[in-house]
Amino acid sequence: MLLLIFSPNFFVRSVHAPTHHTLENASLKAAKKSTISIVLNGSSLGSRWSKISSISQIAEHIKSDKRLLIIFDIDNVLLHPSTDLGSDQWFSHLVQENIDSGMDYSSAVKQVLPLYFHVNFTIDLTVTAQNLSEDLRELRQQCEHAICLTARSINLAERTVEQLHRNNLRFHFAEHEEFSLNLANPALYKQGVLFCGMNNKGDVLSSFLDHIGYCPEIIIFIDDKEANLSVVENAAQKRGIEFIGLHYGGCDERVRSFDKVITQQELENFLEKHPLK
Repeated sequence: MLLLIFSPNFFVRSVHAPTHHTLENASLKAAKKSTISIVLNGSSLGSRWSKISSISQIAEHIKSDKRLLIIFDIDNVLLHPSTDLGSDQWFSHLVQENIDSGMDYSSAVKQVLPLYFHVNFTIDLTVTAQNLSEDLRELRQQCEHAICLTARSINLAERTVEQLHRNNLRFHFAEHEEFSLNLANPALYKQGVLFCGMNNKGDVLSSFLDHIGYCPEIIIFIDDKEANLSVVENAAQKRGIEFIGLHYGGCDERVRSFDKVITQQELENFLEKHPLK
């Protein structure tokens, strides 16, 4: 059967690194174009990457006779703001501005987070595709479990789950409602969503699987960033789990067309109505 894991990349952030700033080297880019076969614990373990532009394309990669876990990123995969204000690309832009001014990465992120939280506690998110809820419902019928894996911090956990439910996107793992994970930085599982914060997604997923004592035969992971696909692929391979990485590009044009001037004006208008205290 199939386990779906949705990676909400940006709904909840405390001190977590936006994956837009992770450097992707040539070997990582090559990995998504090829099929890798390795031998682990005496068995052939497949690892494949593909590019998709629609969530409905996930069904083409499902093997119904296998215990499948599907993992979804959230930001720019399942949900995004109606404009660029509060988006993943906006956050990354602000962090990069701080770095360009001389801040180290960690300080740059921490300086932006209060504003990012303030905006995201106020604005609503919307689905990335019109029929997303129906597509996910069909996928869940073909899998054992479906969850999200996001880079957002635990500070936004409650708000992120609310936004998912508001858009008729619900995830659930039987007998598991909410618990913290014992990692270097705060991480949380809440109502079908793993919040990574400053931890990498591979470490959070591994800790989650250990905590609940679950091992799927296949993981399908959908994320808009290659770096996240890579770390989750490594985590799966270490466990002898077949991995299918789907690089989601449905929001690529939206990210490329980010306009910092327009978004800054929108921010100023927003702060007039909702002052940052």
